[in-house]
Amino acid sequence: MQQRGFSILEVLVVLVIISITAMIGMSYMPRSSTNSLHADGVRLTQLFTLAQNYARQQGTPITWKPEEQQFRFVLTERSLQSLPDALRPRPWLSPQAVQVTIEPANEQVRFTSHWLRPSHRVVLDNGLDRLRIQKDPYGNYEVLY
Repeated sequence: MQQRGFSILEVLVVLVIISITAMIGMSYMPRSSTNSLHADGVRLTQLFTLAQNYARQQGTPITWKPEEQQFRFVLTERSLQSLPDALRPRPWLSPQAVQVTIEPANEQVRFTSHWLRPSHRVVLDNGLDRLRIQKDPYGNYEVLY
């Protein structure tokens, strides 16, 4: 007699392997279903890089100001220049209020024409998720969980 198809044991083994892989993968994802805080973190890393490049190019310092409903970039010194449209004030993507902590304490996120600056961390927390944006001394930004 010829066997056709899979045995119940083979199907169960495959289902167990898929379940374990899915559980491991889900443990590395942010907890919220919308991942809006993650999107905010990725967007901020891109905007921080843009602000740093603009400050270097124009020779004028820029400061990042987080607020309750939005964040914005401002020219630190009086200047006839204006910021590019990409650095306009933006609302947070997260529907929950985002708490921002900058480490080391009492620091500002500031972009200047200097290539090497002390590293800093920006911590975003919306009550469901928490992530860090880490800047190294060479100006590279990374989202960490």
